[in-house]
Amino acid sequence: MAETLSLLARPLISVARAIWRPVRRVYWERQAGQMPFSGVNDLLGQGLDETMSRLCGGNVDDTWWRNVLTRIGHHYVAPDFLCKPALQEWLADEEVQRDAKALARARVMGADTDDPEAQIRLRRAYAHSTGEHERLADGPLDVVLAILAAGYMASIDTPLQPIAGIIQSSARENRQGFERMEEQLSAIHRGVAELDPNPTILLPGAISTDEPFR
Repeated sequence: MAETLSLLARPLISVARAIWRPVRRVYWERQAGQMPFSGVNDLLGQGLDETMSRLCGGNVDDTWWRNVLTRIGHHYVAPDFLCKPALQEWLADEEVQRDAKALARARVMGADTDDPEAQIRLRRAYAHSTGEHERLADGPLDVVLAILAAGYMASIDTPLQPIAGIIQSSARENRQGFERMEEQLSAIHRGVAELDPNPTILLPGAISTDEPFR
């Protein structure tokens, strides 16, 4: 039985699962270190671009791969999947590259869900390039996204101070605060609407048109 790309991706599923927590931490640490400076390059974009170029060109040497696994604290897994021509053919499509990098970027930045339209395009392209069914694309896709993210992390020489947790916690608290504010404003609006179906609500400092201006 010929080894399909989806079959070769299986040993790397554990790598895909292990990568996101450390890579997100590194990303936020880097962002924290860059915040005081202007004109900072998009290091995440550069890391994704470089790793994508490496995958497309089949330039996955053992030293680079071991460094990636070491950075995420994962035991060695042979990179056979990353060297297959079928993978390179799939990733050779420019739309596939754009979608894969966009999904990887979103995941690194903490997105809980993927863009469904991008996933559909990637699955279709996978089926076209490999001859496998679209449903078998999810494993290889998860691995590719994880490797893109891992390549970004491996490109960083020295992590900055571990303050990512503070930033993420602050961002989460701000987001929750805005959500609570929206809920409170909605409740006020509903209450006013029940009393008067056509209410006039003035913001603080606004001038009412019911009284003459002095």
